[in-house]
Amino acid sequence: MTIKKLMSFITKQKNTKNNLKKAKEIFDTRSEKFFQNDFKGFDFKVGEKKYRFKVDNTEKVKTSQSSIENFITPFLNKDGHMERVGDYHKALFAANNADKIANHFYEQGRADAIKEAAAKSKNIDMSPRTDNSAMAPTDNKVRVVQSDSSDRLRIKWK
Repeated sequence: MTIKKLMSFITKQKNTKNNLKKAKEIFDTRSEKFFQNDFKGFDFKVGEKKYRFKVDNTEKVKTSQSSIENFITPFLNKDGHMERVGDYHKALFAANNADKIANHFYEQGRADAIKEAAAKSKNIDMSPRTDNSAMAPTDNKVRVVQSDSSDRLRIKWK
């Protein structure tokens, strides 16, 4: 390698390092601004509505999301190689499709609620009334007497 090529390579490395440093500073500044005290949580679009997921510890979220390495590290083994590939792809898919996933589970919950309501509405309560007396038009009292056998009905007149 010639001196000229080596100097060009070193210059490119310095420029790359400076660009990365500047990009990190911009990201940190914008993240700080995003997570200021008026941050109320993350909004998710579900159908035509928006729902907000409140974050309990904003500082912890900001710190954990400060570097992409914090996202990838849980999926790596001790040698730094991708170990939990399926979990990594699921997490990345969820990150890229958060609104779609929220909408899916919202619609699934609605469908389950409708199914449950329909099942409950078919179960009509056929148990006898607790008050077993009634007034007949002739002012005679009539009382239904429970029996041990369900195939017999006894009525007492006064």
